[in-house]
Amino acid sequence: MLKVLYLPIGSQTGMVDAWNNVGVELNVYDFFTAWERGRNKHIIAQEFISRVSTFQPDLIFMQLQFTGLLDPGVIEDARRIVPNVVIANWTGDVRGHAISEFIQTARVVDYPLISSTGQLELYRNSGCPNVKYWQIGYDPKTCFPKNLSEFKYDISFLGNNYGPTFPDGALRYGVANHLRTSLGGRFGLFGSGYHPPAPSIDPSLANNVYNDSICTLSISNFNNVSHYFSDRLLHCLASGRPTICWYFPGCESYFVDGQEIFMVKSNKEILDIAQYLKSNPEIATQIGINGYQRAVREHTFTSRIIEFLHMSNLISKV
Repeated sequence: MLKVLYLPIGSQTGMVDAWNNVGVELNVYDFFTAWERGRNKHIIAQEFISRVSTFQPDLIFMQLQFTGLLDPGVIEDARRIVPNVVIANWTGDVRGHAISEFIQTARVVDYPLISSTGQLELYRNSGCPNVKYWQIGYDPKTCFPKNLSEFKYDISFLGNNYGPTFPDGALRYGVANHLRTSLGGRFGLFGSGYHPPAPSIDPSLANNVYNDSICTLSISNFNNVSHYFSDRLLHCLASGRPTICWYFPGCESYFVDGQEIFMVKSNKEILDIAQYLKSNPEIATQIGINGYQRAVREHTFTSRIIEFLHMSNLISKV
């Protein structure tokens, strides 16, 4: 049985379930929660090395993001303890530049993974020649259809406004304001940073909001990066309600426009599609089902882990 030491950034129950679904011997070290408790990198490194030494993993799968909490030298120490171990580090975040912490870590791991194809060349040109693409997934236990027949919202969107921090922050804010003006209380907007303020909800309640909507909306802060989307898109689709998504390059390789999802490039398209779905509830239901089926078939965390095990030639060990 494949022995996996998994380092999530905080509690990641969906990924833990997925590793167990695949059938591995799993050891979980939530390094980030340990950091928040003690704010001591030395202790984090010690615990990591202790687990490597005791557990002797075949695979170390990390989500260090851009924390810099495990120095490359510590990861090299782990490999000296278990010379044949495969080491991966994944980030689901996108920035407008190559992140130095990720590049430094990439030099001592076998699989530095990012969640888009659009930034592969950026990272390769920045000193990360072995970077690979591995997409984000979702937890089907928290995102699923509830099959409601009456809806509180015509459209719902869950996401914070970060202003000019990210390239499409202004786009997202503008869409939200336009829908507020057009739909009033029938637009469910949840998140911080809006004026006037919008309510915020716990992420565990997102599925309730999406299911209480005729259709859902997904807009990234980076809509020009090939094959990049956040897990928001998967949460929308997995709710079983029709999803409207701002167009991003490569979307066609994931979903069928007009059958599983609606890809848009304007506020008018969003409102026209929402009205069409409101006027045609049976069509809305079917498109929602189609999107859900695509999500649960191809985009769960379990699907992603199986993809990685094929990529890394470890699939034969499970």
